[in-house]
Amino acid sequence: MTRNAKVEAAVARALDEVQSLLPPGTSLPTGADDPLLEADGGPLDSLGVVNLMVAVEGAVNEDLGTDISLAEFLAEPPDTSPFRSREALRTGIIELMEAGQ
Repeated sequence: MTRNAKVEAAVARALDEVQSLLPPGTSLPTGADDPLLEADGGPLDSLGVVNLMVAVEGAVNEDLGTDISLAEFLAEPPDTSPFRSREALRTGIIELMEAGQ
């Protein structure tokens, strides 16, 4: 499995974990570019984003043997935040990993 595929799988696993924390009747979108952030019409408020950050860090670090931190992503505005969609998150993590090499 390629690194990109591993990142994608880790993000999917983290999103499943966060889904289990959401109130009944609330669900995360499944499309790659569907909005995740409440500011964009998605279901995640600030606490949901923090839960997602922790879940993604854990999944990526476990699956890829890394020690990345996504805290810097929290400072970005919603329109450029890697947390805005599944694809933006996957891309942001890959770029972060590449910058660390």
